[in-house]
Amino acid sequence: MEDDDAVRARASRVTTTRRQLLAGGLGVFAAATLAGCDPGKRTDAAPAPVRAVNPRADGSFAAEGKSLLLQVIAHPDDDLFFMNPQCHQLLTAGVPVVTVVVTAGESSGRNRVPHELAPMVPNKSGYSGARQQGMRQAYAEMLGLDRFTRWRRTVLALPHGACAETDELAAGDCRAQLIFLNIAMRGDGGVRLPALWDTPGTVMRTVDATDSLVWRTYAYGHQTLVDVLAWLMDHFRPTIVHTMDPDPDYQVHDARHPKGSDQPHFSDHRDHTPTALFTWKAMSQWVADSDRRDGHAPRFTTMAFRGYYNQRWPHNLPPDLLAQKAGFIAAYGGAPGMGLQRPRGVR
Repeated sequence: MEDDDAVRARASRVTTTRRQLLAGGLGVFAAATLAGCDPGKRTDAAPAPVRAVNPRADGSFAAEGKSLLLQVIAHPDDDLFFMNPQCHQLLTAGVPVVTVVVTAGESSGRNRVPHELAPMVPNKSGYSGARQQGMRQAYAEMLGLDRFTRWRRTVLALPHGACAETDELAAGDCRAQLIFLNIAMRGDGGVRLPALWDTPGTVMRTVDATDSLVWRTYAYGHQTLVDVLAWLMDHFRPTIVHTMDPDPDYQVHDARHPKGSDQPHFSDHRDHTPTALFTWKAMSQWVADSDRRDGHAPRFTTMAFRGYYNQRWPHNLPPDLLAQKAGFIAAYGGAPGMGLQRPRGVR
């Protein structure tokens, strides 16, 4: 599979506003059964202010209990391109990894197959499902397993009646978990994540991915997504959080540096930036609520990763590490029968 985001990113001119984070409010949510997952519509009014963090809160940064890495990404494969090799190194060191994918990654629905000459028929559900399977393949190889190893797949009940598929796979003491929120990359009328971030009242629905355990679709408003991400943080209690870049560089696009998959002006994809902003807002909400409830803030560290505009920088990975990273991307893009082999140096 080739990521089709770059092809479709040229569509409409929508710029994510880099403003002070607005809003938050995580209530108490009871665990729901699958039968209780309701795809009912919910329209958010203007986002509420972010819950304030106690400026006098202090304490050790030492983690209590075991470490856990939580990653929040916009599309299936963002972690492979931008957060590796750190993700793989932590995973193989025995740190459990939970990766939350915000969008369905369906793009135009055209799943480009190398050397395929037949016309591509758009299939958004199929492309979304294929990219999720690609993530399972890549993580299986990161765990040292065959790429087509069977995962334990279940449904996770989320705030506001939404549900998401969650897939788990372990190899010895190493464990990975993938959570697919499946919000459409392009909703009705062409609405995208930047509008969900900065236009009050915007609602986006999820995509019914092929072969997903979640066959209903759900409505996400601004606060719904913040609440879901904050709930996941409180549920998993990460000690490390990987996010995308909430404030990408403002750089000139010219013949040497064409816009490509960048959003207008800013040198990154239009879905990456609001995904990062939602993640940081959810962290603020999680910290404030935890501080009030537990008497101290959760102890964790955060790292934001630059996106597509790292192509403007010199390469800085050793050849063996670069070959290993490329091998996991190849596993993500390979289907049964394609005969793809791991590059030399991948173990």
